[in-house]
Amino acid sequence: PFMELPVWNFWVAATEMILSVRLLNEGKIAKPLARLVNVIDEATANMLALFVVLVPLLALTSLMHSQLFGLFDEGFADPLVSLSRVVNMLTAPPSASNTEGEVTDAQRSGSMLLFYWSTLSIRLCFGSFIVAILVGALNKACAVARVRLGVGALNKA
Repeated sequence: PFMELPVWNFWVAATEMILSVRLLNEGKIAKPLARLVNVIDEATANMLALFVVLVPLLALTSLMHSQLFGLFDEGFADPLVSLSRVVNMLTAPPSASNTEGEVTDAQRSGSMLLFYWSTLSIRLCFGSFIVAILVGALNKACAVARVRLGVGALNKA
């Protein structure tokens, strides 16, 4: 075969991502997408600055989880897998019957510390920052659109 199926799926998904970025770049052609593209243009610099701070913080958090829980749970032994588990715990918490486990029993104080650290620093602060950046970008894009409409109305008069 030309490619194995998992490799083919990866390249199809990567191509679709590139097409999505291109759509955002050329989205100003369609009127309904123009506002969305303007918001993303306004928010890009601040989002990149946020990710420059967020990436080291996520890396340190995954290393902390690996050090505290890697001995007891092999899912935390690898820092990259640990990072994906931390993000999963923050975005989709386990069911009520599975909130405390062997890891928590082995590192009770560490699990409490990292629960609050992860929740406050990553979920609340950075989640709020992303919303604030996008709302600010939307306000700027709307103001620019209103100015353009006002200038267009003045030119017609």
